[in-house]
Amino acid sequence: MTRPSEIDAAETQRMVLRETLRPAVPTWMRGLRNWHVEDLLAAAAADSQTVATHGDDLQYGGKHCKDTFHALARGLAITALQADGGVDFLGLHWCAIPHCRAATRFDHAEDTGGPGHETRPAPDPAGGAA
Repeated sequence: MTRPSEIDAAETQRMVLRETLRPAVPTWMRGLRNWHVEDLLAAAAADSQTVATHGDDLQYGGKHCKDTFHALARGLAITALQADGGVDFLGLHWCAIPHCRAATRFDHAEDTGGPGHETRPAPDPAGGAA
């Protein structure tokens, strides 16, 4: 059985992560805006590996906490810049559209469908077939 103090601690962790990502992701977006797609994909691959390997440090604290936080924030920023409709995480929404007021990426559905907006497979960061 989960104790109330454990629930409160988990919610506090989510709130702290959400509120630290709130300014970090847009900051990364500004810095990444002029990167070439190939460089963004390489950075995203490295960031995903960092988060996968050291996500527990981010959750519980550890020597890789800072690097993992920046990898998560940069990965979200890259996704926001590259994905149609942006990205949602922990109730926050980021996208490449300046001053976007969409609550989620699904609010962009009418903007990303229809003629001229055909879907295509995303490039494989490892260089294989998509």
